[in-house]
Amino acid sequence: MKVRRDRFLEQYDHVLGEYIDNVKSKYAPRIGLFLIRFSSLEHTLDVCIADRLLDRSHPFGYIVIEGMLLNGKIELFRKLFQAFVRDVNPKYSARLGVLVTRLHAVRVFRNYVAHANWNTLEHTGYVRTKIETDNYDN
Repeated sequence: MKVRRDRFLEQYDHVLGEYIDNVKSKYAPRIGLFLIRFSSLEHTLDVCIADRLLDRSHPFGYIVIEGMLLNGKIELFRKLFQAFVRDVNPKYSARLGVLVTRLHAVRVFRNYVAHANWNTLEHTGYVRTKIETDNYDN
């Protein structure tokens, strides 16, 4: 999936969706598998946070992260493990930074996949993910 931000739309936003009709059998299993694996990754992150907060059981950790957006969970994970890694083995600090950066990148990508307007998919691989309306006069 390629992402491109189009600043302006035509007067009306009529999308035919002809291309996606031809390739949806190719895309649907891949999108579904990605979302399933992402859900598993988020669950693993939740468990890591819950374990770090209280290693005897998970309910306390789940109470803490309840209602948190993924961005907040990633930052909580970073804060909880940054001091731990620094104390246990400082050489892992850089690896933790890379992991956090990758978690944020996959979070953004998941949002693109989940919120894409798949009817706008083009044969070049571009799909619209957002319409910026701040350039329009009211």
